[in-house]
Amino acid sequence: MTNTLFKYKAIHSHGTVIRGMLHAKNERDLSNQLSRTKFELISSSEVRSGHISNWLRLRKRVSNREKIQLYTALSQLQQAGVMVLESLDFCIQSVTSQGMRDILSSMYKMVYDGSKFSEAMKKHPDVFSKIELNIIKAKEETGDLISGFNYLSEYLIKNDEIARRIKKATRYPIILAIVIVLTIIIMLGFVTPSILEFVLTVQSEEELPFATTSLMAVSSFFQNWVIYLVPILFFAALIVLVLRRESKVVRLLIDRMLLRLPLFGELLRKLEIARFCSTFLSLYASGLPFLMCVKLSNEVVGNEVIKSGLHQVHADIADGKLFNEALRETGLFPSIVTMMIAIAEEAGSLERSMKLIVDFFEKDIDDTIAAFIATIEPTLTIILGLVITWIAAAVFGPIYGSFEKMDF
Repeated sequence: MTNTLFKYKAIHSHGTVIRGMLHAKNERDLSNQLSRTKFELISSSEVRSGHISNWLRLRKRVSNREKIQLYTALSQLQQAGVMVLESLDFCIQSVTSQGMRDILSSMYKMVYDGSKFSEAMKKHPDVFSKIELNIIKAKEETGDLISGFNYLSEYLIKNDEIARRIKKATRYPIILAIVIVLTIIIMLGFVTPSILEFVLTVQSEEELPFATTSLMAVSSFFQNWVIYLVPILFFAALIVLVLRRESKVVRLLIDRMLLRLPLFGELLRKLEIARFCSTFLSLYASGLPFLMCVKLSNEVVGNEVIKSGLHQVHADIADGKLFNEALRETGLFPSIVTMMIAIAEEAGSLERSMKLIVDFFEKDIDDTIAAFIATIEPTLTIILGLVITWIAAAVFGPIYGSFEKMDF
């Protein structure tokens, strides 16, 4: 008899309710499987092939913060001598996120049935990355899961810091740009039309200066097209995002343009390299093979141009080149970085040098973010000032002109 995939809801002996999916011959077999792991079946339904709920998949995505808390708790429990199965049981009771609780419950059952912790992680590729999986797999072979959990906790904290830096670099400029764009749209679409009507009563359209006629044309465009402009821009952005995701050529084109942007391109390059170096350091320190560290570290890079360069680094190292030579040939890394790695390779202190490089990039990124924000703020303010000046000239120019023609 073939097994069927069931979606179930069950309650733990401690009272925790969990949800998940499980293969079983029938509902009784499902109940028996759950009862062996201290869960009592509440309800279940058969999941038809090809119709697994996207909603359920989305619920199983968890944040970096939740995973950091999980790895920290598992590390502490392991240090206290608690077995992996009991550690998972404790985490199930302590987590507040329903999605994380469902994942841990699924992992608990697999470990209870004899699977390794890494095998249980592998069943949730949307939650646990290949990097996390390989670190735990390597530490299982050496019997040192504690250091594996510690490495993952530190690695995710570093990733969280880089994400925080990205938000810091983009949040304020984006908010300021949105405010300026909305201000311009409101002024041109709703405020200036009524003012221009008054201007036309003062001076005929044939006598109006260029500033006024151009403002009238732009204002008319906003009045007639602003209702269509927003959805057009939205769908255009959506199409670009879909094409970027589906086509490597489009990704390369867009990502190359992003890297060439003034200030932001340099910041993006540093952030991606910092992410690569930080990940490489975590993997290398955990004891994974060197080539695997390079390959897995490349997976965290989002920019396709930099990713392609790092793919070539992996290929060059596999062909016998030194790490520093392969990095230098990409042209992506500052000379100080490749020089430090070259010295480290000769001295056999690569881990220590990579820590210094990561610290260097963190400080450099903070300085670049400060410079970026300091530049973008006055730039956007100047743009708004120019628009206001244009409107003022377009409105008051004809009025002053009419005063000159008056006979006193």
